[in-house]
Amino acid sequence: FPSGQAGVVAFGAQVLTPVAGSWERQGGQRRPVWQAADLGPGVASVTALVAPPADAGGSAAGRTIYAGTNDGPFISRDGGQSFQPWADGYDGGGVVALAVSPSFATDWLVLAVGVGGTVWQIEDTP
Repeated sequence: FPSGQAGVVAFGAQVLTPVAGSWERQGGQRRPVWQAADLGPGVASVTALVAPPADAGGSAAGRTIYAGTNDGPFISRDGGQSFQPWADGYDGGGVVALAVSPSFATDWLVLAVGVGGTVWQIEDTP
């Protein structure tokens, strides 16, 4: 996941990221504090999350997260603090699977599979 982050998780219509350097104590255990990004009123569930590989290069790639939802694909360029719809040319409805190309560092391809099997790909150049 984006550089410096322990992980990113989806919970319902939100994407949760840990707040850097913030911890809370619960039941004697130290746990990270999480911040939530809401993806918008049309999103009922986040179905997939993916981030470019660490070696993709560029500072933007290091903070990018792609989210698949019931309302199509979304993108975050700020490490998951906010998301915007990212459906340039996508008409597959809800996203059931999302991935970056195995050669993402050179081809910058992101792929989504929509409900019904529609496959969408877009080049996310830096």
